[in-house]
Amino acid sequence: MSAQSPTATNPSVKRLAAILGLLLLAAIAVRLISDSRRIPSAPPVPPLSMDDSSAVLPESPPPVPADNIETLRAAHAQVDRLASAAAPAAQEQRAEAALNCGDLWSADESARAVLKVLPNNRPARLSLAASLRRLAQFDAAEKIYRQLLREDSRDSDAYLGLADTTFAANRRPEAFKWLEVGANLGAQTPVSLSTIAHRYQDWTAFPLAEGVAVRAVQVAPGNIDSLLQLASIQVESGRLDAAYGTLETIFKKDSNNELAHRLMGVVLMNATYSHPDINRARSLLERAVELNARDIDIYSTAAVIYRQQRLYRLAAQAYDAMLHLDPTSLEGRYGLGQVYALLGKTDLSRKQLEMYKQLDDRHRKVIRLLEDVTHHPASSKEHAALARYLQSIGNYGTALPEYQTAATLDPRDTALRKEINRFYARLGWKSPESKLL
Repeated sequence: MSAQSPTATNPSVKRLAAILGLLLLAAIAVRLISDSRRIPSAPPVPPLSMDDSSAVLPESPPPVPADNIETLRAAHAQVDRLASAAAPAAQEQRAEAALNCGDLWSADESARAVLKVLPNNRPARLSLAASLRRLAQFDAAEKIYRQLLREDSRDSDAYLGLADTTFAANRRPEAFKWLEVGANLGAQTPVSLSTIAHRYQDWTAFPLAEGVAVRAVQVAPGNIDSLLQLASIQVESGRLDAAYGTLETIFKKDSNNELAHRLMGVVLMNATYSHPDINRARSLLERAVELNARDIDIYSTAAVIYRQQRLYRLAAQAYDAMLHLDPTSLEGRYGLGQVYALLGKTDLSRKQLEMYKQLDDRHRKVIRLLEDVTHHPASSKEHAALARYLQSIGNYGTALPEYQTAATLDPRDTALRKEINRFYARLGWKSPESKLL
């Protein structure tokens, strides 16, 4: 798609319609998991104004970063700090931290260090299985999960691990079966059921997701996280009237819940809801910003409302805030470029749309390479191709696990070993020779 000037009528109208139409189903769905792009060290987010007429137009949005090396180094700091720690508890923490930043080899290393001392340590076994799964060592991961189930048939983490493993191995029907078994035979706790519901949601099986989420709420009717998970599924699946009722229940228990404010704003702004209220939606979203100024999805939704109300300076502020949180946001770049054009800022608009085009081209290439990996999950070639391209566009954080997976699948590829050594050197890390033997 070319990034034409928003003053060109048909393309811009179609694009805006697409953004509005897809907003409900994708951009603003609550996901009760962390996003690696949003880190504590990110720069502060400029506050939103409440009055468009007095709003300061942001004219210096953050540039597209050349790479995310410093972000990866910051995320990896705990892994480095605990590398020499001898205590099993410290190595458990290191394994978890390594998984969170995509360093699968360090996670594997620390989990195995714990298991040498404590062979039945459950957190370490789960961390090891997770690292093996992400390294495409599916049989080895599955063996761990099955052993955990032999020891405890109600281990929901093991059921979820088997579902994730078979899904990653391209055995999708089996993956759904493991989720079903986990929902029925696993621990019937709010956390366990909500986690399974969330996975169904990830896989867009919304009726199944809602059914399990309802069960989680029934187990503990006052559990806010379970209610939020249910509301999230109802919003994303388009069951807005049901979502409204769930969110009202949350507000009665927690009137300052940021996620509930954001989701209710989504419901009320949507034309398919039975009683839309754009003004209340705006108020809820502006309150959500006060409660959590680092949630990029709040600004995404608020920007759409501001544009509907022709409050273009406020919309620009919302898009600018998105770019402070994620400078690679396609929606933020495109939306800001359009709003600049609507305000007559032609040069500013052109710059943002040029950056959008560059980012969109990259995104499309990554999607194609990810599809190759999905279809051939145990092929070193596909993982290596994805890793190389990610590194070429500066995305070191996502390239790291792909390089490690590629080398694990084909440890005899000497050219790949040299690439990985150069990759580690660029990060300022010690060569991973022990993992490349």
